[in-house]
Amino acid sequence: MVPTEWSQTTKRFVIVGLVLAFLVALYLFRAVIPLVAMAMVLAYMLKPLADFIERRTGLPRVLAVVLVFAILLFVIAVIPGTVVPYAVDRVARLNLDLQRLVDDAAIFLSQPIIFLDLTFNPKDLVGDMEGALQELLRTLASQTPTLLFGVASGLVWILSILIISFYLILDADKLRTALDRISPPDHARELGCLREEISGVWSSFFRGQVVLSLIVGMLVWITMTAIGLPNAGLIAVLAAVLEVNPTFGPVVASLAAIVTALLRGSTYLPLSNFWFATLVLLVYLLIHQIDNAYLVPRIMGRRLRLHPVAIFVGVLAGGMMVGIVGVFFAAPVIATARVLLSYTYAKLLDQEPFPPEEEASELYPGEVD
Repeated sequence: MVPTEWSQTTKRFVIVGLVLAFLVALYLFRAVIPLVAMAMVLAYMLKPLADFIERRTGLPRVLAVVLVFAILLFVIAVIPGTVVPYAVDRVARLNLDLQRLVDDAAIFLSQPIIFLDLTFNPKDLVGDMEGALQELLRTLASQTPTLLFGVASGLVWILSILIISFYLILDADKLRTALDRISPPDHARELGCLREEISGVWSSFFRGQVVLSLIVGMLVWITMTAIGLPNAGLIAVLAAVLEVNPTFGPVVASLAAIVTALLRGSTYLPLSNFWFATLVLLVYLLIHQIDNAYLVPRIMGRRLRLHPVAIFVGVLAGGMMVGIVGVFFAAPVIATARVLLSYTYAKLLDQEPFPPEEEASELYPGEVD
């Protein structure tokens, strides 16, 4: 029996219906979208390790994935026992007297700062800090049950993410084969290139973030040690960790260093705490310029090169929509959207969406892919 073919009108109606059904499903299950997205990101990060173990040891796929998650859980268990005590020890060695710090801060804020002919009174900007702090403590105390419920919900989310990512890694090759099978034959090559381009965005992001964190951490440690900032190692670790967010991370890391400089001063430079904090600020601005102008374009490559305004807006939008996860992954998500929009734009104009390597190198001269 010869199967009947759908008319073009029927196919259009079916496509529109499927798109509408997909959008409705996204709306109904919007609460679990961040969970699935985080599971996909975790699976993407751990899959190369699972592939390596399976290839080198000859273990079955399921055992290789189980070993990967055993390593992950071991690392998660070890970090609180090693990194946290180190950080607590570093903070304890500051020998800070909280009451003395509060008194010193009150004295500092009560004195105007005179620069040239301008007088700046910090107390005018700070306002009633004591009343604001008391209000904050009262709010936290009233929210204790909500915080406990949030902790329990967070544990359920973490368990769900681990389970979903486990199965995504286990069946990654099957999922790719299924996608290739359902791709229209005439568009299989382009869709494969599109998938590889998006995969390159995320691999560039993860690989680049590791390298950037290490380099920025080393730069901060060397420069802060050179000018005599106390606990330069702890400040460097904080800068390396916060480098995962290129917009707000350096700001938070620099604030920690500036506050330390204001409270403790330099270990050997003959500068007042205020001018030493100014020096720390200038050094951080220099590191930030090196990071943006030299390191990011060469380490991240053309696939993830985004304008700072685009990243800033993406960070704000991601934070409002999905919280801290949106803040961390704003850059690769925007870069992925750029790839999809570029592909759509090229197809609308009947152009080649993926030019040869020679043309791509001319579009992005001097950059590392």
